[in-house]
Amino acid sequence: IGEHALITVPHLSNQRFTSLSLRAEYAARLDIKFVFYYCFVLDEWCKRNTTTSSFATVDMPRFRSFRFPVPPLKVQREIVKLLDTLSALEEELEAELEARRRQYAYYRDELLSFREAGGGLRWMTLSELYESSSGLSKSADQFGFGQPFLSFKDVFNNPVVPSELSGLVNTTESEQVRFSIKAGDVFVTRTSEDLEGLGMSCAALEDHPKATFNGFTKRLRPRRLGEIEPSYAAYFFRSSSFRVQVASMAVRSTRVSLNDNILARIRIAVPSLVEQRRIVSILDNFDGLVNDVSIGLPA
Repeated sequence: IGEHALITVPHLSNQRFTSLSLRAEYAARLDIKFVFYYCFVLDEWCKRNTTTSSFATVDMPRFRSFRFPVPPLKVQREIVKLLDTLSALEEELEAELEARRRQYAYYRDELLSFREAGGGLRWMTLSELYESSSGLSKSADQFGFGQPFLSFKDVFNNPVVPSELSGLVNTTESEQVRFSIKAGDVFVTRTSEDLEGLGMSCAALEDHPKATFNGFTKRLRPRRLGEIEPSYAAYFFRSSSFRVQVASMAVRSTRVSLNDNILARIRIAVPSLVEQRRIVSILDNFDGLVNDVSIGLPA
């Protein structure tokens, strides 16, 4: 939700997209590139006006009432010219950022491949380290109010559970206990339309009182405290060492998925706590470098 594109060729779109085309009476009054840029405002509006559940949807009656400004064409074209220039600069900066991300991913995966055993390294199955459980499922009308909620999108986009969760769900005290989020928990997406979205992980570095997590995610709770650092888990579960195993074991049908039996067999590298902390320190520094490059880019 909250993404758009300007299509300049004949096309078809599926039911997950809403297509907008200019009415004939506005064709000569609006520069389509101006409309494209103003849709970034519409994007943000969509994000703020959703019916929230495990998968959010836009409030379509209100969407149809969204108003576009229509300044003189000369003004529209000046705005487009300025934004085209800024977009070109942004593309250069994004290219640099992407190069840094690839470099970071390479060093992360090399560091977590453990080609040379050392540091008290053990390879353990996921079931030896964690207890697996499924998340909360509620009807759509129970979302948008209540207590904090870790959504599928939160897990997909964040290697670490955000300090503040924007999602809300109406839950009972027993549900808050059953589907709780505690420091050391790792959340893994259990189903997706493609492998890119499957097995994406998000580790909790702190307790989140009263928060619960979504039903399209598995919670992995450590069987023993002090065996694996939450920050180390956040990095390892995002590494190729973990992701390759997910891809090779996934159940493929209309959607790709993971079940408890598959998760139980995945192998996790567990070096000594001292080595885990050393790895986290190195990767934190790399992560900081990537974030430094992104300073000044539009959010």
